Amino acid sequence: MAPDAIKLGTVVLARRGGPGGGGAPHGDPGPWEPLDAAFLEDTDWPESEADTVALLLGLLHDLTLGAYLEQRATPSGTIIRVSVLPNDNGRWRAGGARTKRLKALFKLLDRGWDGGEGRLLATSEEEVGVGMQALYALIESPPEPAFGEPEFIGDQEAFDGLAGYENPPGVQTMMYKYQIRSVARMLQMETNPATMVSTAYSSFMEQLTGQNYYVNLSTMDIRRYPERFPLSRGGILCEQMGVGKTLMCLALVLASRHQATLPPPGATDISEVVTDVAVKTYSTASMAALRLELDADDDELAGTPSLSSMCADIIVQSNPAAGWTRDLPISPVAQNLLNNRKCMYFRFPPPARLPRGAKRVPYRPAEPFVLAPTTLIVVPPILVPQWVQEAESHLQEGALRILVIKEGKEPLPPMEELVQHDIVLMSLDRFRREGHRDPDALLSTELLRARWKRIILDEGNIANNTKSDAMTLAETLSIERRWIVSGTPTTHLKQGTEVVTQSFLESEGLTSPTKTKSAQKTKKWSKADLDDVTRLGNMLKGFLAAEVFQSENFARLVTSPLRSIDGPIYGAVDRIRTIMSAVMVKHRPGIIDEEVALPPSTLTAEKVHFTNWQRLTYNALTALVASNVYTSGFEDADYFLHPRNTEAFNQVVANLHLACFWFSSADMDIEGALERSDKHLEKKGHKLNEKQRQGVIEAISYMRQALEAPGWAEWFQHAVVSIPYDGSGLPASILDAWSESPDGSPTTIDAHALRLLRGLNKRGADVAGLCREGWEERGKRPYADEYAKAMEKAEKKWRATGGEDVSLQTASLPHHRSDTKAAADKPKAPRVVRVKAGGKEKAKDDDVIDVQLNLAATNAARAADLSSVLPRPLPSILRTSSQSAKSNYVIQSVTSAPEDDKFVIFGTFEEIAHLTEALDLAGITSVYAGAHVAADARKKALKDFAKPEMRVCLLELKFAARGLTLTLANRMLFVSPVWSLDVQAQAIKRIHRIGQSRPTHIEILVTEGTFEEDIVRREAASRSSDEEKSYSRALIENPRYVTAEADKREYFPVKLVPVGSELTSPEKEELARALGAVTPPSRTPNDTPLITPGTPLAVDVDEKPVLGKRGIRFTEDEPAGSSGKRARFASPARAETTKRTRFASPEPTQKRARFAD
Repeated sequence: MAPDAIKLGTVVLARRGGPGGGGAPHGDPGPWEPLDAAFLEDTDWPESEADTVALLLGLLHDLTLGAYLEQRATPSGTIIRVSVLPNDNGRWRAGGARTKRLKALFKLLDRGWDGGEGRLLATSEEEVGVGMQALYALIESPPEPAFGEPEFIGDQEAFDGLAGYENPPGVQTMMYKYQIRSVARMLQMETNPATMVSTAYSSFMEQLTGQNYYVNLSTMDIRRYPERFPLSRGGILCEQMGVGKTLMCLALVLASRHQATLPPPGATDISEVVTDVAVKTYSTASMAALRLELDADDDELAGTPSLSSMCADIIVQSNPAAGWTRDLPISPVAQNLLNNRKCMYFRFPPPARLPRGAKRVPYRPAEPFVLAPTTLIVVPPILVPQWVQEAESHLQEGALRILVIKEGKEPLPPMEELVQHDIVLMSLDRFRREGHRDPDALLSTELLRARWKRIILDEGNIANNTKSDAMTLAETLSIERRWIVSGTPTTHLKQGTEVVTQSFLESEGLTSPTKTKSAQKTKKWSKADLDDVTRLGNMLKGFLAAEVFQSENFARLVTSPLRSIDGPIYGAVDRIRTIMSAVMVKHRPGIIDEEVALPPSTLTAEKVHFTNWQRLTYNALTALVASNVYTSGFEDADYFLHPRNTEAFNQVVANLHLACFWFSSADMDIEGALERSDKHLEKKGHKLNEKQRQGVIEAISYMRQALEAPGWAEWFQHAVVSIPYDGSGLPASILDAWSESPDGSPTTIDAHALRLLRGLNKRGADVAGLCREGWEERGKRPYADEYAKAMEKAEKKWRATGGEDVSLQTASLPHHRSDTKAAADKPKAPRVVRVKAGGKEKAKDDDVIDVQLNLAATNAARAADLSSVLPRPLPSILRTSSQSAKSNYVIQSVTSAPEDDKFVIFGTFEEIAHLTEALDLAGITSVYAGAHVAADARKKALKDFAKPEMRVCLLELKFAARGLTLTLANRMLFVSPVWSLDVQAQAIKRIHRIGQSRPTHIEILVTEGTFEEDIVRREAASRSSDEEKSYSRALIENPRYVTAEADKREYFPVKLVPVGSELTSPEKEELARALGAVTPPSRTPNDTPLITPGTPLAVDVDEKPVLGKRGIRFTEDEPAGSSGKRARFASPARAETTKRTRFASPEPTQKRARFAD
């Protein structure tokens, strides 16, 4: 056997007897002896071994393969060792027969050199059930700082500083050790990038020697030293949230500031590096040749260069930044020589290939590229001020020259100005605009004129979209080093949330008693895992421009081997693990926690109870869904789960979620749905099974319950947008003029009306004037014209009948919808109320209607207001409560909290819009920094939140859960449960991160008796996007009603005086007493499980039509290989009769889950 032969493994042949073998069939194993073709041919092998014998003979006859076989007889048969010579020197001859033979051999090989160790290609036990999340968590932490040979002057000093855990020069904040390790790892990946074996090869290990060898399982090429490719200079910084990734990036820029930007390595179509002065002055042969390539005339030379100019060229070529630096410790003469001296190279166009007969060659000049010492940093618009603030907070003054590119359509500064800065910071929107071009136009931007030192893409999840304008530009630019920064680099990867979630569930007694199907170990990779692999491949091939993935097909060599229905093939998991370890920089969970002690953080789920109207609304909406489900026969075009109704389905699910806060719609058409349901039950009830029949009856019952409730139908018939409030403290005449339910619930008034009355409640005004304003305001409502026509019609009918009574229904809003999809109407939300930091509402015509009193009354009121003597027509302080339990909870929490507590509240836009009205009425200052305001307004809102008097910052999860630093706040409220624990953890990290000095408390509001309880109860493994789609579908198929409601309402004071008006001393005392009476909202008892045993169980039911793929979410088809049944949730009736395991109550020490960053 040759010394460089690779020991593949062993094959066992059963035998019936014959010559050789060296051992008794029933005795001890014999010695190892060489095996030749004669032995295989002469031995009487069983017929079952004929193919294996032929395979081994083929190996021996393939001389270039260099196969060497040894055999030993054992009681169980003959063990054959197989060795081959590697193909490192190209010694193998090409042949398809050899490929087939080796593929068959590898299926038979045992990995043990003495046999009995298991199949060579078998997936290891450790890899069974391992997905992307597990591989992500197992990435090794950055090692202790260590570097190779220095390349630039100053490298050794930088390397030594990091190795000694010293801050890079210019960083004034003392960095943590883990931060320095990450910076050192990033610098190492930039200066000495690693190489990677071609992804076509899978790694194997010889059991006897422990040496690795590599096999291309497609071509069966076996090598000891396969082709290796260098990785790109850069990677993905994916440290967990809130640990200072921004500071790490700034420290990296400072640590490498002395390093020159280099031209593309290995490029054959570029010139040598020169300076612009050298091109114009040098008369050397090489420079003359370059000018000839550039079509420059030697007659235009600007004279002979001086010795000092030549020295300046040498300095700039060794350090291109010297040409733009203004603070070097040199004389003014030397500084003038260096000023604006550009270090550059030229890229020549490829040779023109003209068709036969062409007479003219289109001229394409060489492209100059300035070697810029600048780092481009591209961040979401909302994070631009935060990067500036981080630099000002953590860096010494003047440590870095930072240019912030403003938003707008103004062109970028010229390249000559851009490269004079260490950092050019711009928003993703601005960067995307630079990459936008018309279909037939060439890309044109100042960014194309330089080779940039580095680009950093913060919150770089978007890098997987290779077709976007931003990513197209990023791939087109000439950039030496590339970094993606993200705590969750792909959609489903998350760090640390599993531990936090499990701790929280256990502390609340919410751990499921049985394992869910998704939590069990399976070989096959999930769609989410495969999607993450695809996204990672897009990042590597596109933004990171890694050569190893440019020359190979990532989908074919990396993703496809993971897609096998029986699980990933051999080497596939190890390959993706190797790739992730090579390009990602992160610490393992728990490592950072050991080095950094953050203040404690508590996470609780707080149960709230519906108010009466809120329960009626939720049940009415649910009954509309049930009416649609049962009267459509599960197949009509109006059926919410019909493939054509994806948009309606998504909206229904969103409405059910919103109804847990407050839902209002222009046309719920409860009467029409009730009429259709009654007719359906009458005409087709005999065709319904018992479950369907009971479902229709139950829906009819809840719709009638809502319509018969005092004031409810009247209020919703008027399509009032704002939340209703208790106005029992107001005069009856005012309520009669302003209430939208004067007949059924006359003391109910909406938030918008209260805000208008607040502005009208001036000293000297009279109640009659306020009543007139109320009637005029109601006349402006959308329903007014329609209602007037109905009243006119009723009057005509009254006259025609001779004055007989006409039913009230005749005068009501007169229509029933022709469709059954009222539950899918988009909800109505009030305009967001914007309050300035001083507590004064921002005046806008569309926010507050201008009250038009007659001139005399207006003048009198103004004069009276100045005297501060005349009384107000309404009480100055109104104790009230809304019909939204969650809105009341928020107001109580903020009002009763210490004055220095600041709140961050996450919700949907509709929830936030309602909250802005509630906070404004309660006199609580707030800012809104969500998607429905311009970028500049968001930045200003976040800046205003830092003011001491500002209490609340309102955000939307999908817009602001990532990247922001809001450590000024110590309280956080989720208005509703968040399905994705990753998104929830991202949001929590806005306040619980490095820089937080106070304990933080996070509350998730959960409405009792609704699906929100089940969402909170679910384990992390049951919160996948697929589970979300199935659960959302179950909400439609098995409507669930709520019977419980709050037994009392909590009241809080509203200052009912015009904004900016001063209160008298008695009024101030009254307000103080009212505020002092506000108590914190009732917390969920620690010894009571949040979820009751009545939670629906998963059951198997017949499959229904699957939705199409148009919607935003919950709309994807069933995965291939589905069993034909779906996990559904039992109806409330079944849930009540199903025996459930009661969850254990947490011990006192487990009352609240605590976790640290």
